[in-house]
Amino acid sequence: LTGLATAIIFWLGKKIESVLSSPKKAIKVAVVGIAALAIGLWYFVFSPASTTISVITEPSGAAVMVNEVPASETTPLEKYKVDTGKVSIKIQKKEFLTVDTSVVIAYAQHQDLNITLKPSGKISISVNPPDAIVVVDKDTIPMFKLSSLELPVGNHKVSVFHQVYGSKSEEINLKQG
Repeated sequence: LTGLATAIIFWLGKKIESVLSSPKKAIKVAVVGIAALAIGLWYFVFSPASTTISVITEPSGAAVMVNEVPASETTPLEKYKVDTGKVSIKIQKKEFLTVDTSVVIAYAQHQDLNITLKPSGKISISVNPPDAIVVVDKDTIPMFKLSSLELPVGNHKVSVFHQVYGSKSEEINLKQG
């Protein structure tokens, strides 16, 4: 292998020496070299290779936001062009939980996202006195979310706590919708 590399370097040296001995040859080589460099640079900058994602959901028909910009179509979203790096994705469909996720995509790569949406239901909770604490499934819920709280379909424990009036808990079975 070392002998082959030496032979190639010797051959290139002879070619360069031949080109430098003639100004016309040197100009032609320079023009061809600059043209090749320009074509390579153009290809790198305006390359047809794209950085893309595809978002497929079950069920289909979900709205997709990529980096907080709505995509032009619903799922399945095929080969959607994105910038290189971290890409945030939000997927929404009525009566299903919203999905917030992100992926990191390298230049000219493609990323497939296959997501099964989880059915959801909404509940409204009103409490009096207003300084009571509401906990759903071990999560404290801020007062401003109580009027329209989206949860996964299924059983949930709702508890209300107050310093003076004590606490009360109730099990609910939430249906989709």
